[in-house]
Amino acid sequence: LSGLIYFRRHSLEYSPALPFIRDGHRPIAIIHVGPRKTASTALQSVFSANVTRQYLATDHFVYVGKNGGKRRYWDHFLFDCVQDRTGLSDDCRSDERWRNFTSRLDRRRDQKTNIIISEEGFLRFFGYNEPALDLLANALKGWDVRIVAVYRRYYEWLLSEYSQEVKPRSDIHPKRNFKRIQGFPQWYSDQKNGQNKSETYFPLEKGVLKLWQSRFDHVEIFNMHQNEGLVSSNLIQRFICEIVREAPATCAAARTGRLPISTEKNVAPPHIVLDAEIVAVYMQKEEIAPLTTPLDELVPVVTQFLNRTNVNVPRYCLEYEQLDDILFKTLRDEKELVPEFAAADSEVDTVREGFEQAVRDNRFCNVKLKAARRQWRTFFARVRNQFASD
Repeated sequence: LSGLIYFRRHSLEYSPALPFIRDGHRPIAIIHVGPRKTASTALQSVFSANVTRQYLATDHFVYVGKNGGKRRYWDHFLFDCVQDRTGLSDDCRSDERWRNFTSRLDRRRDQKTNIIISEEGFLRFFGYNEPALDLLANALKGWDVRIVAVYRRYYEWLLSEYSQEVKPRSDIHPKRNFKRIQGFPQWYSDQKNGQNKSETYFPLEKGVLKLWQSRFDHVEIFNMHQNEGLVSSNLIQRFICEIVREAPATCAAARTGRLPISTEKNVAPPHIVLDAEIVAVYMQKEEIAPLTTPLDELVPVVTQFLNRTNVNVPRYCLEYEQLDDILFKTLRDEKELVPEFAAADSEVDTVREGFEQAVRDNRFCNVKLKAARRQWRTFFARVRNQFASD
């Protein structure tokens, strides 16, 4: 990559940043754009931690992105300003929040400070939106910009996105959960037809990548699956060392366990737990269990029942043609987005094996709730008695 800046290696101890930007070189702006369900929350939590900020300062970087999944001022702007993935509202450029964002960028640039921003909303709202992309590209003039998008296999992303969208929540009124117990086949059909919220979420695709490449010189793909399964491989550590490669002290801190690296916060629940949550909400909807019953009390009861080996779970699943479409897109995307990685024969086998295991685990299915109620009459009656007495 042209225009990269090289640094002297610093010690691991925190020390005042030294002047380092050479004359004629621009400060670096690393913009992690998502997409959602690719460990974004975990990255943001690590980057926003005080200890990480100290190491980044040693390496002449400042993190100004999302804080552990919490919205920043520009996140509200993204929601309010960008319209239907294709246009902008009339007052976008004059929006106070956008002016605040760009003025902060300008100040950091004039100070010759390298920055890191992690915001999956950029890909969600600016992804296919060419006027919005032009707005962002204009705001980043004068920076050595590195756009970073994360690749996750399509079928894995799809299952994780489904779990995120339908997972019942204990912090909302129970009746609002009634709309969240949609089965995967119906959810997938609605997603394909653009009939649900997730139409505004999408995985990394060749089409969106080309749009970003047409406006930024350096667009990189971080492959979540590289070195997957190796004990020594850690996703967050890899991201820091491979993407923020001009930050040796921060990389060393990540490798030696000095940064608060943990697993992603928004990990999708195991499929049997999601089944149990959907059944539990159905019980509330049908007044088998009172609405006042906390989900964290009801779900374990259903989970224990579903874990019994002799339980016959009535299901409806995707058609074979739909499964073939998902596998085809998964293999095609991998070949287009990470061709060198996909070229290995073992990787094609790995994709197929992982997909087939998901099919065997009924990940593309859902419980037939009315049929389950008929088949599990004894269990439903026991639940009714147990929670009615409580």
